[in-house]
Amino acid sequence: MQYKWLIKIVLLGLILVLFVTSTKASNTEANTQYISKEEIINDFEELYQRLQKAHYDLYAHRSKEEFDEHFIKLKHSINAQMTLSEVTVLFQTFASFANIAHTKIDLPTQDYVNYRQSDGKAFPLFVKVIDGKVYVVENYSDAKDISAGDQIVALNKQCMRSLLKDLRKYISADTDTMYFGFLELQFPMLLWFEHGAQEQYEVTIKGENGQKDIMLATIGYDDLIHKMEQRKGLLELGFERVTTVTKQIGYLRPGPFFNTDQNAEDVWDHTSFKSFIDDAFETFSVQKVKALLIDLRNNPGGTNSFSDYMIQKFANKDFKFASDFKVKVSSEFIAANENRLKESVVTETSERYQASYAGLAEGDIFDFNLALNKASSERFEKPVYILVNRHSYSNAVTTAALAQDYDFATIMGEKTNDLATTYGAMEAFKLSKTKIAVSFPKAHIIRPNGEKKAHGVTPDIIIETPLVEYVEDSVLQRALLEIEKRF
Repeated sequence: MQYKWLIKIVLLGLILVLFVTSTKASNTEANTQYISKEEIINDFEELYQRLQKAHYDLYAHRSKEEFDEHFIKLKHSINAQMTLSEVTVLFQTFASFANIAHTKIDLPTQDYVNYRQSDGKAFPLFVKVIDGKVYVVENYSDAKDISAGDQIVALNKQCMRSLLKDLRKYISADTDTMYFGFLELQFPMLLWFEHGAQEQYEVTIKGENGQKDIMLATIGYDDLIHKMEQRKGLLELGFERVTTVTKQIGYLRPGPFFNTDQNAEDVWDHTSFKSFIDDAFETFSVQKVKALLIDLRNNPGGTNSFSDYMIQKFANKDFKFASDFKVKVSSEFIAANENRLKESVVTETSERYQASYAGLAEGDIFDFNLALNKASSERFEKPVYILVNRHSYSNAVTTAALAQDYDFATIMGEKTNDLATTYGAMEAFKLSKTKIAVSFPKAHIIRPNGEKKAHGVTPDIIIETPLVEYVEDSVLQRALLEIEKRF
């Protein structure tokens, strides 16, 4: 059940595991209270004004003229009172217009969760988007003539290209490929936000036997879970931490770079993670492995305080995760950082931020000098390989880029959707009337090799991921074979 963990991500609202942030911003609570037209407009004007002021570069991908036009268009659409959830969705369609992943307002996903748990029905197909085309990867409908690998050409007579364009407004993403990856994780939910509750969909399917229209009944939550539990043979890559040795190759799946311990009080406590990494490399040493494969596929990321510790085990020189880290000063950033210090969430980073912006004015940009991580004197000296895929995100991508740029490891797999050079270091502010939390990037982070062009990590050894992944894990088997060839 490879999508079971993806459902978990959607229910978490995507923010923690896809883009780790130091803020506590969240708009996931369902709220049907009504907001007056005047209050909505006031907050909408505040949203744009503060984004312009606080964002590192709001106009990186859109011109100011385009943004102004979009702002006026949406403002004119506000002609009556709205629920808080409706306002949240509207404001996200403005934030997402920036085409920057960290410029976002969390959708009111709790509304969808409540709907599903009240036996609300949703679209029964899970999909993958390749080069703008939508393919079925899992079918939980009663339609037996839809197979994995079939292309969805249209939904309710709307071509998929048009539908993908319509759904883009719900997701903040720098590129189309990043958007497609996010959409795969939440397609049924996005259809619900776009169309509301539906009893059925007319789906135009293109398969081996040509094209056909099929009426698909939507599926209830309990029915979906039951069918998923009955499904056999699909690969499930979740949050597990795994260490094994096979064919004299050490295999390390470190899991997310945050604390996943059950009932963990501090998500950033890396005590157990460091213990796991220590034990893993001790095992590799005792068993005298000839190479190491680190599996970051479907890894949601986290913080470099976790990943740097792992990299230190095999780094042959001192390193840092970015060649350049520029930060823009704003009252929004300062307020968020001061609040962390006030709440005694004191970290060296927060204190260094405070020292850096002291005496600077709003709009100033400063270089945040990253400390070098020291390479271990007792490092693992055998060849290291890192396996990534389209759903390696956030700090998992940073880790792969760092290892590639410093020549610590050979990268394998498929190109990541997430970016190695990015607008990040996310903060958030709350709007005055609605208290909606708005996330924004305060920094421009350049990958270690200094490349400023934003794109995903391109593997040194390309291993294509099949449309449908089975438990035999052909990608992993291919990676192991490629490593064996290099003994």
